[in-house]
Amino acid sequence: MSSYKILVFLPIWGRHEITERCFQGLRRLSEYNPHKYLIDIVAVVSEDWAKKLCDKYNYRFVYAENFPLGAKLNTGLEYCMKFQFDYLMTLGSDDFIDNRLLDVYDEYFKQGTELFGTDKICFVQGDKAKMVSYSLTIAGAGRCIKKSVIEKICCNNVKVEYLCSMGGTLGCYSKGDIAYMKKHTALHMAKKYMIRILSEPCVNLWEDERQNALDHNSNMKLITNGASNKCLDIKEPLIVDVKGEDNIWGYDYIEGEEINKTEIKIPELCEPVTLTVE
Repeated sequence: MSSYKILVFLPIWGRHEITERCFQGLRRLSEYNPHKYLIDIVAVVSEDWAKKLCDKYNYRFVYAENFPLGAKLNTGLEYCMKFQFDYLMTLGSDDFIDNRLLDVYDEYFKQGTELFGTDKICFVQGDKAKMVSYSLTIAGAGRCIKKSVIEKICCNNVKVEYLCSMGGTLGCYSKGDIAYMKKHTALHMAKKYMIRILSEPCVNLWEDERQNALDHNSNMKLITNGASNKCLDIKEPLIVDVKGEDNIWGYDYIEGEEINKTEIKIPELCEPVTLTVE
């Protein structure tokens, strides 16, 4: 039987209670079929209480400022790349995974699909629950990215400034635009005075200054650079996002199909959750 090393990667900010429940869920997930699914966790934290929580559960963590969010995620990813794993699973600290999702994913682990996930997420607030579809767009919660494709596309990149306007298969750039590219490409273009290199080589999946649409933006970076990908049609509530009053996009603003909360079989959500901002 093949086994797969899965590194769960999640940024943390605020909401201590739900984050601890999320950690409990990750412990449960790591104990499910551990001979087949070898699960490790890395958090990127910005607050002292989150560091202490990681220590309590013996989860690895790295510190980064919470703003801008893209830079925070890139800092965390660079730390993750130091460890051995087959797939990176991205998650929010208010997200929960049903054990059965790993078995649904098993076929794509075997195939070596480089990027996959589902476009359907269940949102919960109190006793309310709804299934939300992102219309064939892979959601960030529960998304899996093969390490080899991260190494190929996202590592050894440098930040550059364009010194002239250019167009190509990966986009059009105007003079003064800032972007990332592979170091060897940047060195070649710099010699021709087409760009100016602004940084040392780094890991970059997300745009550093980006605060929203991070999942879609990073998906497109992988896909446009050739990553094989699959969006799964999962109709059961196997990935659940818990909403609180402090969310920018609250439960009532998200369109979806109302479901009975009893359809959710995730143990950590069997009791009401009180959400507060730390």
